[in-house]
Amino acid sequence: MAYGTSVFMYADKLLRFKAPVLAPSNITYLAGVAVHEITARARAGRNLLDQSAKPYSASPVYIPLTGKGRTKTNLRGREVLTASDILKIKRAGLATFHHKGKEQKAAGAVAKPDAVKAKITNSKKSVRYNNRSEYKRAKGKPGYRDLEESGRMLNSIGIVSQNPSSVHIGFRREEEHKKAKGNQRIDPWYGLSPANRAVVLAKVKEIVSSLVKDLAS
Repeated sequence: MAYGTSVFMYADKLLRFKAPVLAPSNITYLAGVAVHEITARARAGRNLLDQSAKPYSASPVYIPLTGKGRTKTNLRGREVLTASDILKIKRAGLATFHHKGKEQKAAGAVAKPDAVKAKITNSKKSVRYNNRSEYKRAKGKPGYRDLEESGRMLNSIGIVSQNPSSVHIGFRREEEHKKAKGNQRIDPWYGLSPANRAVVLAKVKEIVSSLVKDLAS
């Protein structure tokens, strides 16, 4: 079995590290490790430097309610709230909704001590939150920047091309790629952080060690 000297593993020119040339199956495995580490870090609210991601803006956000012309497809994948979503949020006691100045309650609603205290105004077309962090908490998610309102962007990261000696990690849907670039401008997150790189390189060493043992046996 012959082995070369090095191979580049990359993702849109942001991920680059050298590793011994391995079998295609090894390279695919390492790509999977890289994708897992990148997405896990983003979901934990850490940026490309393994630091806490930049906080959300304090500006109000308006999340569309489903209706004519207001679907995820029409809004190019933007998050929307359905009547079922609203009911679940109310029943979970994660938010207090007001419509025309009156508080709205749902049957079976359970008050939560950590509920969003701010007034959330509900119109026929959208729900207004004081800020995006508040919206995330109302959905039962962390209030930090975890890049996962719907999950589509992070879930679209994967292998987009591969040959016997290299693999290209990127976004499998261009719409999600555009979102990623927008978030990258706000706070760089896409790529191998120092912690991510350490994990991937540790896996490389494990594979190489195993290959050396096989050759010696």
